[in-house]
Amino acid sequence: MFSGDTLFEGGPGATGRSYSDFPTILESISNRLATLPADTVVYTGHGDSTTIGDEIIHYDEWVIRGHALPTPPCRPTGRRSSVPQAR
Repeated sequence: MFSGDTLFEGGPGATGRSYSDFPTILESISNRLATLPADTVVYTGHGDSTTIGDEIIHYDEWVIRGHALPTPPCRPTGRRSSVPQAR
């Protein structure tokens, strides 16, 4: 399952931007992702993959915390971009 910036290893993401909303992300995780089998692999927008079961057990902690951890940094993939670079 591809989560984009909704769920990362360690919790929800993308909540510190003008176009994101922590309660909406929590609702999506609770109502959609949590219904998937625990062994469902989650491929995140960037960073390491995880499983629903490894993350959902921390849901109550995320609610209590009231905000998400900073989005994990992008990791180089070793692939070259096909977009021409400015010189």
